[in-house]
Amino acid sequence: MFTRNSKDVWPNSVEARVFLLVVAITAVGTVPCQSATFVFSQTFDLPIPSPDDPDSASGRGRMDDANSYVTEHHLIEDLDIAVLLNHEAFFDLEIVLQSPEGTTITLNPSLNTAFIIQDENGSRSAGGPNRFLFDDEAAVDIEHATQPFNQPFRPALGFELSAFNGEDAFGRWRLQIRDEGNLHVGRLEGTELIITTPEPTTIVLLAFGAATVYTRKPLSRRKPVLSAAEKGSQRQIF
Repeated sequence: MFTRNSKDVWPNSVEARVFLLVVAITAVGTVPCQSATFVFSQTFDLPIPSPDDPDSASGRGRMDDANSYVTEHHLIEDLDIAVLLNHEAFFDLEIVLQSPEGTTITLNPSLNTAFIIQDENGSRSAGGPNRFLFDDEAAVDIEHATQPFNQPFRPALGFELSAFNGEDAFGRWRLQIRDEGNLHVGRLEGTELIITTPEPTTIVLLAFGAATVYTRKPLSRRKPVLSAAEKGSQRQIF
């Protein structure tokens, strides 16, 4: 008979690992039985470009960063973003989104407005106010957007919002805008982060898989602590 060293009990024992598995599954058991969508809206009144930018006199330059804060922990399965702008020439703007984990994608590239397809009225400036919704599943990419602008658009070619999938939405989201054109000015009025989380089944499977891998790790092998009687009964083998 042997006594187990206290260091074997947690977290290196099978019992402890099974306990962790049960806790993980019980914790997600309270999640609603469907995927959920959360919208985090932020109001801004930021001039584009910022008056502090040295190039602002010509209408070019950067806007001060627009920081939105998600105050809850959500695993991202899908993310869309709406950008509310009042600007005389939307297609002069380079718009970049950065997640709390540092992942960065370009939503709108800065394009020379002379190359933007005109609508039936000859308009190509996308003067505001407008709500631009970026969605990977949209039928049209932003480079080919024309009025009306009340439909969703895919981000700039080569970029996808799915780059954020699997990240925790909690923390600061940074929207950066640079005006590459001349003369035209405007303002950022707001943003909406639209976050869809996975179904609980997916979360349970992820937790189960992680915990199963953990429980399958080999236990550390320690020499049993024998009683005095057991020590006396041992024979030395040569």
